[in-house]
Order: sequence, then C-alpha cells, then structure tokens
Amino acid sequence: MFSGAGHDAAAMASLTDVGMIFVRCKGGISHHPAESITAEDAIIGAKILLNVLENFDA
Repeated sequence: MFSGAGHDAAAMASLTDVGMIFVRCKGGISHHPAESITAEDAIIGAKILLNVLENFDA
C-alpha cells in the first residue's frame, strides 16, 4: 500500500519495529488542513490498536 506517511515510520525505525494503522480520510484528503475522519472510522482504528495490544507477545 502506498502511503505518504512513510517518513513517520522511518523516524522510529532505527529504534524499534514499526507498525501503522491507516484510517480512511473523507474525500481521500491527507496531510492537509482539510483532512478529516469520521468518529466511526476513529473507533475502528482504536479497536484495531486495542486488539494488537491485547495480543502483543513481547
């Protein structure tokens, strides 16, 4: 999946493994002041993060 957010992961990659959760933006607008997500999509992203943390085997 192409993402312009690779720089976010690159900044941390020398310190630790990195995973990213992507939440869709209204109209596909990203990295812009008009970027916006719905509450429903935010909840889905939060549930995914919770599932990852609950199943993380350190």
